[in-house]
Amino acid sequence: MAKDFDGIVAIVFRRGRPDKFVLVQNRKTGNVSFPSGAMLESEDSAADAMAREVRAQTGLKPEDYEAKQIPLGFEFVSYNGTNAERTRQVVFLVETLNTISAPEDVNFKIRVWTTADEIIQMLAVKEAKQLFEKAIKFIR
Repeated sequence: MAKDFDGIVAIVFRRGRPDKFVLVQNRKTGNVSFPSGAMLESEDSAADAMAREVRAQTGLKPEDYEAKQIPLGFEFVSYNGTNAERTRQVVFLVETLNTISAPEDVNFKIRVWTTADEIIQMLAVKEAKQLFEKAIKFIR
């Protein structure tokens, strides 16, 4: 099955506090980002990939949030050794209904609830900052 995306990005925010967002940190690399990841061959939709990645990286189960895909995409080029690979990600807004406990994937830890201004300062990639600024307009 051909698809027009490779993975997902989930911008997780607290219900009633659309000014507080979750960032996760990869313990191996130290990178801080939104919950995200690749779609697996076994998954039928971007929503399936989003549910898996959000659960693994934040501990949130589908009954703990409301998610909606927004009409934005995130595209970047990654380098693995000598090859460049273009990756396209679908973007979801994920509003928590419950508090977050702990990621299921031990390679991740949750950063404290972070304001939009702090996120813009923390993100190292210009395109990720721009995506975030566009995405949060869909919250309000």
